[in-house]
Amino acid sequence: MLALVEDGRIGLDDPIGTHIPELASLQVLRPGATRLDNTEPARRPITVRHLLSHSAGLSYGLLDPGTLMYRAYTERRVLGDGRSLAELVRILDPLGMQDTSFVIPESERSRLAALYVGVDLLDPTQPGLRRMDDTPYPGAYMKPMPRQSGGGGLVSSLGDMTALMRALVPGGPTLLRPETLKAMRVDQLADGVCVGFPMTGPVRGKGHGLAGAVTRSPSPLDPPGSTGAMQWGGMAGTHWWISPDQGLAAVLMTQRYMGFWNPYWFEFMKRVCAAA
Repeated sequence: MLALVEDGRIGLDDPIGTHIPELASLQVLRPGATRLDNTEPARRPITVRHLLSHSAGLSYGLLDPGTLMYRAYTERRVLGDGRSLAELVRILDPLGMQDTSFVIPESERSRLAALYVGVDLLDPTQPGLRRMDDTPYPGAYMKPMPRQSGGGGLVSSLGDMTALMRALVPGGPTLLRPETLKAMRVDQLADGVCVGFPMTGPVRGKGHGLAGAVTRSPSPLDPPGSTGAMQWGGMAGTHWWISPDQGLAAVLMTQRYMGFWNPYWFEFMKRVCAAA
């Protein structure tokens, strides 16, 4: 997306209705709404910047059961309805990421690592692991699916993730200009708004840039001096981190379900900084 911005094809503050007419003139839930039909016109349009900073009001529709948003996504079959993307733009070939795909070839399936889940999703320090096969659905990654998500579902390797990290670190073989990489780390959220998750609530001190969470002020868990660092992770426990001011980047692949921002990740970051 940022490459398109560099080329002048789109602008960060373009209303997305300019490019996707179906998303213009949106209706939104009224404050305190208890029914899906209790809506009003949106006060302002969603922009490209909103999409990249996770502040558009859209949802995966799977992390907040019991909410109206969850109901809306479920009843309208937004997930798993078999529709394909009209167009898919990939950065894998320019970076030589040969192990990254939505489907694993038959000849490579023995390389797929198993996924595990702990006894308590919110407390990874509790002992005990259970293997999770057929997650997130039977045959995942083994057969082509029409819908390829822009937010998850790729299978990758440590080598490919390292290539991606190098492409996001200033001074390396990047796909984006230095000024774009710098802008990527600028916090886009309004004052008083921070990153938050349905099960854990707000994460104070973490804003969101154009590609991941940005550390506004390090918490006691963060490495010292990591203000401005950018990071993100996934539900299967892969987590990446870039701290240009410290000249550091790291990626951790644990294959543990809901392994995002757990104590072991923060300990890993601290040890990387201590060893630098």
